[in-house]
Amino acid sequence: PHVTRIGTGSWRNDAPHFLQVYPRSYAASLVRYSGEHKAGLGTWGQFIARDLGLNESRAQLLRSEQTFACAQSYGNCSFDEFRRHTQTAARQAGL
Repeated sequence: PHVTRIGTGSWRNDAPHFLQVYPRSYAASLVRYSGEHKAGLGTWGQFIARDLGLNESRAQLLRSEQTFACAQSYGNCSFDEFRRHTQTAARQAGL
């Protein structure tokens, strides 16, 4: 199929280094999910620690306050813009 748009829903969408992967239009499109959206690693990935164990501080917040440390949001942009952005970044990095 012909891809026209690319996007993701994730708790990582607030991280500047994650957003560098996408063009500025992606960050401008971000919309927070309601608290009812709790599916997949876009939400639950924040509980995975670097050693692949449980991120205890985030788990404790969920247990005690019944809230997520990192909100989940969704963003998207045109695939052509994403491709141009990543190609430019790759050239600048000498790849």
